[in-house]
Amino acid sequence: MKVLVFLILLTFSPPLTGNSKLDADTAHTGLMKRHRALQESGDLFNDYLMLSQAAGQYEADGKLCNLAGTHNALGNLFEQLDETDLALKNFLKAEALYAKCGDSISTTKIKLNIANCYFKQGERQKAKEILLPLEREAISRQDTDYHASVLFSLLRSFMSDNDIRSYFSYVDTLKMLPLSNPKLNYKRNTHLGFCQYLKKD
Repeated sequence: MKVLVFLILLTFSPPLTGNSKLDADTAHTGLMKRHRALQESGDLFNDYLMLSQAAGQYEADGKLCNLAGTHNALGNLFEQLDETDLALKNFLKAEALYAKCGDSISTTKIKLNIANCYFKQGERQKAKEILLPLEREAISRQDTDYHASVLFSLLRSFMSDNDIRSYFSYVDTLKMLPLSNPKLNYKRNTHLGFCQYLKKD
Protein backbone atom coordinates (compact mmCIF):
# COMPACT_ATOMS: atom_id res chain seq x y z
CA MET A 1 0.00 0.00 0.00
CA LYS A 2 2.84 2.42 0.90
CA VAL A 3 4.58 1.73 -2.39
CA LEU A 4 1.34 2.42 -4.29
CA VAL A 5 0.89 5.75 -2.49
CA PHE A 6 4.49 6.65 -3.23
CA LEU A 7 4.09 5.89 -6.95
CA ILE A 8 1.02 8.10 -7.04
CA LEU A 9 2.99 10.90 -5.40
CA LEU A 10 5.77 10.67 -7.95
CA THR A 11 3.34 10.55 -10.85
CA PHE A 12 1.25 13.56 -9.93
CA SER A 13 3.57 15.71 -7.82
CA PRO A 14 4.62 19.13 -9.13
CA PRO A 15 8.30 19.95 -9.62
CA LEU A 16 10.08 21.77 -6.81
CA THR A 17 9.96 25.20 -8.45
CA GLY A 18 8.94 28.55 -7.13
CA ASN A 19 6.53 29.49 -9.88
CA SER A 20 3.26 29.25 -7.95
CA LYS A 21 2.52 31.72 -5.22
CA LEU A 22 1.86 30.30 -1.77
CA ASP A 23 -1.20 31.27 0.22
CA ALA A 24 -0.67 33.25 3.40
CA ASP A 25 -1.54 30.04 5.28
CA THR A 26 1.78 28.56 4.19
CA ALA A 27 3.93 30.96 6.15
CA HIS A 28 6.29 28.56 7.86
CA THR A 29 4.50 28.20 11.18
CA GLY A 30 1.20 27.70 9.40
CA LEU A 31 2.83 25.28 7.00
CA MET A 32 4.15 23.09 9.80
CA LYS A 33 0.77 23.20 11.53
CA ARG A 34 -0.98 22.01 8.36
CA HIS A 35 1.77 19.42 7.85
CA ARG A 36 1.08 17.94 11.31
CA ALA A 37 -2.67 17.95 10.68
CA LEU A 38 -2.26 16.13 7.34
CA GLN A 39 0.08 13.64 8.99
CA GLU A 40 -2.45 12.92 11.72
CA SER A 41 -5.21 12.40 9.15
CA GLY A 42 -2.99 10.16 7.03
CA ASP A 43 -3.32 12.43 3.97
CA LEU A 44 0.25 11.95 2.75
CA PHE A 45 -0.61 12.89 -0.82
CA ASN A 46 -1.74 16.44 0.00
CA ASP A 47 1.02 16.73 2.59
CA TYR A 48 3.59 16.00 -0.11
CA LEU A 49 2.01 18.46 -2.55
CA MET A 50 1.97 21.20 0.07
CA LEU A 51 5.55 20.64 1.21
CA SER A 52 6.86 20.42 -2.35
CA GLN A 53 5.19 23.69 -3.31
CA ALA A 54 6.53 25.36 -0.16
CA ALA A 55 10.07 24.10 -0.83
CA GLY A 56 9.97 25.61 -4.31
CA GLN A 57 8.78 28.97 -3.04
CA TYR A 58 11.26 29.08 -0.15
CA GLU A 59 14.10 28.26 -2.55
CA ALA A 60 13.01 31.02 -4.94
CA ASP A 61 12.77 33.51 -2.06
CA GLY A 62 16.10 32.46 -0.54
CA LYS A 63 14.51 31.56 2.81
CA LEU A 64 17.10 28.95 3.76
CA CYS A 65 15.93 28.10 7.29
CA ASN A 66 12.33 27.63 6.16
CA LEU A 67 13.57 25.54 3.23
CA ALA A 68 15.61 23.42 5.65
CA GLY A 69 12.59 22.75 7.84
CA THR A 70 10.53 21.82 4.80
CA HIS A 71 13.16 19.31 3.59
CA ASN A 72 13.22 17.85 7.09
CA ALA A 73 9.44 17.40 6.93
CA LEU A 74 9.74 15.81 3.47
CA GLY A 75 12.37 13.46 4.85
CA ASN A 76 10.02 12.37 7.61
CA LEU A 77 7.25 11.83 5.06
CA PHE A 78 9.43 9.62 2.85
CA GLU A 79 10.57 7.71 5.93
CA GLN A 80 6.93 6.92 6.66
CA LEU A 81 6.67 5.50 3.15
CA ASP A 82 9.78 3.35 3.75
CA GLU A 83 11.56 5.27 1.00
CA THR A 84 14.82 5.56 2.91
CA ASP A 85 16.97 6.83 0.02
CA LEU A 86 14.64 9.79 -0.57
CA ALA A 87 14.31 10.42 3.16
CA LEU A 88 18.10 10.53 3.53
CA LYS A 89 18.43 12.85 0.53
CA ASN A 90 16.04 15.34 2.12
CA PHE A 91 17.61 15.07 5.57
CA LEU A 92 21.07 15.75 4.12
CA LYS A 93 19.70 18.78 2.24
CA ALA A 94 18.12 20.03 5.45
CA GLU A 95 21.36 19.56 7.39
CA ALA A 96 23.35 21.58 4.84
CA LEU A 97 20.73 24.34 4.78
CA TYR A 98 20.49 24.54 8.58
CA ALA A 99 24.28 24.93 8.70
CA LYS A 100 24.20 27.59 5.98
CA CYS A 101 21.61 29.68 7.80
CA GLY A 102 23.45 29.34 11.13
CA ASP A 103 20.96 27.11 12.99
CA SER A 104 23.45 25.03 14.97
CA ILE A 105 20.80 23.29 17.09
CA SER A 106 18.84 21.97 14.11
CA THR A 107 22.08 21.11 12.29
CA THR A 108 22.96 18.87 15.23
CA LYS A 109 19.51 17.43 15.89
CA ILE A 110 18.88 16.30 12.32
CA LYS A 111 21.93 14.04 12.52
CA LEU A 112 19.73 11.53 14.36
CA ASN A 113 17.42 11.25 11.34
CA ILE A 114 20.44 10.82 9.07
CA ALA A 115 21.95 8.12 11.29
CA ASN A 116 18.65 6.22 11.38
CA CYS A 117 18.52 6.25 7.58
CA TYR A 118 22.06 4.90 7.32
CA PHE A 119 21.14 2.12 9.76
CA LYS A 120 18.14 1.16 7.63
CA GLN A 121 20.36 1.09 4.55
CA GLY A 122 22.65 -1.40 6.28
CA GLU A 123 25.44 1.12 6.88
CA ARG A 124 25.46 0.42 10.60
CA GLN A 125 29.01 1.53 11.31
CA LYS A 126 28.35 4.83 9.58
CA ALA A 127 25.24 5.30 11.70
CA LYS A 128 27.13 4.55 14.89
CA GLU A 129 29.90 7.00 13.97
CA ILE A 130 27.24 9.72 13.94
CA LEU A 131 25.37 8.56 17.03
CA LEU A 132 28.27 8.14 19.47
CA PRO A 133 29.47 11.78 19.35
CA LEU A 134 25.87 12.97 19.03
CA GLU A 135 25.01 11.36 22.37
CA ARG A 136 27.75 13.46 23.99
CA GLU A 137 26.64 16.74 22.38
CA ALA A 138 25.41 19.46 24.71
CA ILE A 139 22.06 19.61 22.89
CA SER A 140 21.46 15.96 23.73
CA ARG A 141 22.09 16.62 27.39
CA GLN A 142 19.81 19.68 27.36
CA ASP A 143 16.85 17.97 25.64
CA THR A 144 15.95 14.83 27.56
CA ASP A 145 13.51 13.40 25.01
CA TYR A 146 16.01 13.92 22.21
CA HIS A 147 18.77 12.35 24.31
CA ALA A 148 16.57 9.32 24.87
CA SER A 149 15.88 9.01 21.14
CA VAL A 150 19.62 9.07 20.40
CA LEU A 151 20.17 6.39 23.04
CA PHE A 152 17.43 4.17 21.58
CA SER A 153 19.13 4.32 18.18
CA LEU A 154 22.50 3.54 19.77
CA LEU A 155 21.07 0.58 21.67
CA ARG A 156 19.66 -0.80 18.43
CA SER A 157 23.11 -0.50 16.86
CA PHE A 158 24.80 -2.27 19.76
CA MET A 159 22.31 -5.12 19.66
CA SER A 160 22.75 -5.53 15.91
CA ASP A 161 26.53 -5.80 16.50
CA ASN A 162 26.03 -8.14 19.48
CA ASP A 163 27.96 -5.61 21.58
CA ILE A 164 26.34 -6.51 24.89
CA ARG A 165 28.85 -4.65 27.07
CA SER A 166 28.13 -1.33 25.32
CA TYR A 167 24.41 -2.11 25.38
CA PHE A 168 24.48 -2.52 29.17
CA SER A 169 26.52 0.67 29.59
CA TYR A 170 24.14 2.85 27.58
CA VAL A 171 21.04 1.29 29.17
CA ASP A 172 22.48 2.55 32.47
CA THR A 173 22.67 6.05 30.94
CA LEU A 174 19.11 5.74 29.69
CA LYS A 175 17.93 4.62 33.13
CA MET A 176 19.07 7.91 34.67
CA LEU A 177 17.09 10.19 32.35
CA PRO A 178 14.07 12.00 33.89
CA LEU A 179 11.58 11.05 31.18
CA SER A 180 7.97 12.26 31.29
CA ASN A 181 6.90 11.15 27.80
CA PRO A 182 4.83 7.92 28.19
CA LYS A 183 5.97 6.44 24.86
CA LEU A 184 9.62 7.03 25.66
CA ASN A 185 9.13 5.63 29.15
CA TYR A 186 7.57 2.50 27.66
CA LYS A 187 10.54 2.02 25.33
CA ARG A 188 12.97 2.58 28.19
CA ASN A 189 11.19 0.03 30.39
CA THR A 190 11.36 -2.47 27.53
CA HIS A 191 15.14 -2.04 27.37
CA LEU A 192 15.47 -2.23 31.15
CA GLY A 193 13.48 -5.46 31.21
CA PHE A 194 15.50 -6.94 28.37
CA CYS A 195 18.72 -5.92 30.08
CA GLN A 196 17.68 -7.73 33.26
CA TYR A 197 16.80 -10.80 31.22
CA LEU A 198 20.24 -10.85 29.57
CA LYS A 199 22.02 -10.43 32.90
CA LYS A 200 20.20 -13.44 34.33
CA ASP A 201 21.79 -15.61 31.65
